[in-house]
Amino acid sequence: MEPLDAATLAESSIKIARHQDDVHAALAGVVHDYFPLPESEYFSMGLEEYRALMLQAQSCLVNSNFMSRIVDSIKPTLEDYLGTADFLVQSNLYLRASRPDMPKHYENIDWHRESFYGPNLEKSVNIWTPILGVSSKNSLRYIPKSHVIPDDQIITYNEGTSVTPRYSTGHKLGFNYDPKVIHSGVDLETAQTLVVPDKSSAIFSGNLIHGAAINLDSQIRFSTDFQVIRKADYSVNNKKFHFSSGKPYFTDIESH
Repeated sequence: MEPLDAATLAESSIKIARHQDDVHAALAGVVHDYFPLPESEYFSMGLEEYRALMLQAQSCLVNSNFMSRIVDSIKPTLEDYLGTADFLVQSNLYLRASRPDMPKHYENIDWHRESFYGPNLEKSVNIWTPILGVSSKNSLRYIPKSHVIPDDQIITYNEGTSVTPRYSTGHKLGFNYDPKVIHSGVDLETAQTLVVPDKSSAIFSGNLIHGAAINLDSQIRFSTDFQVIRKADYSVNNKKFHFSSGKPYFTDIESH
């Protein structure tokens, strides 16, 4: 599948940013360090054991401040997208390591926008970075132009799940302990697959309906994501601390 042209992506708030340095190689290096075995060795690993391994790798990425490293690698494009150099960066990123043919909620996040799970996050901007094994059969999906749909037109219900208890390892990995499901107000049949070139990240509105990246390929899909927010858009209503990092939810960028 070929990437959509920039103008079409922009209609859905999406911009592709080419990395200016070797951050992609560094991300891949961390993945290889924590997943050194042939991929097939991980396919039959129990969910909790696999999630524990994911969390170790995620913690390494956070402790190595890959949030700022990715931001630094796309800063001119990101600042152009935001219209400002004054922004805050999420203190945690999430590692997504989705194995093939896993059941729903095990290793992928269903359709959502950020405001489903936090106040004022409709003002946030997502940065999504493919690392390894990402293809048109497992990449992030989105609903075109859905960032302009008002919240009050989207009807959801809470589904609940026994797979991810609150405060569990899975919760620290960003899996929802009480996920919301879109019932109406969004035409999910219009979904598109987000194809991002190698050594690049996708920037898009936190209000864009996205997710549902079930892995239909034959290899593990590794990617990472986090949010930024313009300082002018930050509110006292924003979450103050991030559960996974134990730090303020948004912080000033630490340059490398």
